[in-house]
Amino acid sequence: MKIIQQQRFFLYTLIALTIITSPAFGQRPPAQKKAAPSPRSLTGIPPDFSEGLNRIRTLATERRFSLVLLELNALSIRARDMQRQSIQSALPGVPDGYSVEAPSAGEEDSPYLVFSRSYAGPENCGFDLSISMGDPSIDEYRQMIQSPASVSLMEDTKIIEFKSGFPALEKYSSSDGTYERHIILGNNLMVVVMGHGISNRTAIDTFCDAIDLGRIQSELRQ
Repeated sequence: MKIIQQQRFFLYTLIALTIITSPAFGQRPPAQKKAAPSPRSLTGIPPDFSEGLNRIRTLATERRFSLVLLELNALSIRARDMQRQSIQSALPGVPDGYSVEAPSAGEEDSPYLVFSRSYAGPENCGFDLSISMGDPSIDEYRQMIQSPASVSLMEDTKIIEFKSGFPALEKYSSSDGTYERHIILGNNLMVVVMGHGISNRTAIDTFCDAIDLGRIQSELRQ
């Protein structure tokens, strides 16, 4: 996934550079009607990121492409850090009595995983949250949600909908108090919340309701 993300970032940045360095760039566009302001407040681009883009533009103009690649790699790492910070701001705070665990070795190497976090609680209770993009299983879950009749035949499985309007497929195992919620945010984006050792459904409902699903969808839009 890291390689794919870097390649995408390189491609998008080079496209942006082509636009920026074109003769038409900088010309005043025709007057347009102002769009309605976004209901979500966006954080400005950090100065160091803008400076990096400017260095890449200069280096590309000078055809110093090996240095362009080095700068692109640095900006790719910086962009991932910025994306992670933005995603974290959309997640709920750590519940009382819980702690955040570091990802296990190799977990973040999944080709489709964008973000993951685990919350460990008392008495073997906890939550695992992950966000994936482009995973082929997303389409499978979406199709099941769109076919309620087929889901009704699956044991301990049902379709639920969050207050924000996003649908999810929920599976519950009473033997170990495990909940699996696959929340579909789009054609290629999914949030998965797994709760284990859950004796009261309210606990996972409260946790999931505190996730800003709309912001996650906006941050990872394609």
